[in-house]
Amino acid sequence: MSRFVAVFHHWHITKRNLGFEVHSLAGRDQAQAHREACARLADQEVSDIVRCAFTLVEIGAHEHVARPLSWRERITGRFEGRG
Repeated sequence: MSRFVAVFHHWHITKRNLGFEVHSLAGRDQAQAHREACARLADQEVSDIVRCAFTLVEIGAHEHVARPLSWRERITGRFEGRG
């Protein structure tokens, strides 16, 4: 059974990067995880000048993440699993 994390990317309307937030999700499949991430996105305090989007990252049941996700993993949503 896979696990899912949501990576939220915040940026200013002038395209200045404000960073990422990574949240572990309880959803057991991709549809549940997506609904949970959408609910978290709706709870984000986003103003007229700050935007937010998210990407779901699926992590295999037997894979261990002992490092922060890479930029590529955060953007594409594909966990590479290499240490």
